[in-house]
Amino acid sequence: MSITMHGDLDDDLFIIRSTEERTVFLECLQMHNPKDHFLYRAEAVKSRRIYGMIDFDKGFALAEDEALFVMTANEREEIHPEKRLFARTHFKSVDLLADGEVLIPSLMPERNDMPGYPLWFGPDEKPLMPNPEPGYNYYKLWENAVVNLGMVFGSTGRYRCHFINHDEEVVFTKEINVTKETQNIRLLGGHPLTEADGTLYDGTATDITTIRERAIEGVIVEKGGNSRYVGMPYPFPYVNRIFVRGL
Repeated sequence: MSITMHGDLDDDLFIIRSTEERTVFLECLQMHNPKDHFLYRAEAVKSRRIYGMIDFDKGFALAEDEALFVMTANEREEIHPEKRLFARTHFKSVDLLADGEVLIPSLMPERNDMPGYPLWFGPDEKPLMPNPEPGYNYYKLWENAVVNLGMVFGSTGRYRCHFINHDEEVVFTKEINVTKETQNIRLLGGHPLTEADGTLYDGTATDITTIRERAIEGVIVEKGGNSRYVGMPYPFPYVNRIFVRGL
């Protein structure tokens, strides 16, 4: 299968292959990491630098018992390398495709993907760049956070997913009938950018403690008596931005 992404991405793309025996970090593309590696659960993973745009097109073989975890993320590794939510600043991303079909839909203010959601630039502020396109902006999302999670399974069927927090507690469980069509799984329902504590950011301060407590930091996937665990590279607070399909 192919994963393709061309255009705006501020900041990161991660791709992880999961089997029942092990997890392999395949791709790590980051905007703000000045080092040549990213620390993923005590493992140093090679990191490639990108600068707000991405041109990615790569094929991956996927066995029936394997899964591909594809994530876009927001980070400021150069000033805050701790894997912990720490501030809402700016994020945007174009569509990410799997075999030519949208797996993770865009989050672009220029397309008005999230009408009314708080933006980075206010009405009277202008980006420091020449000739920005109309509506140029970013959504105000958490830094050091996974924003979108795509799970591609090597086979269709019934899966049970347990979503784990920092304290290794199950905070959400979802049974998913995985088909060859992409499904948007919303663990809390409502707005696509609802956060792990059930709130939707409206531009005012919220209780970061509860969001941190319930943000997803790992996923246990079960099917047919077998299970696997995949850890997130950063906490994942946007629990309605999960996209699933099978091959």
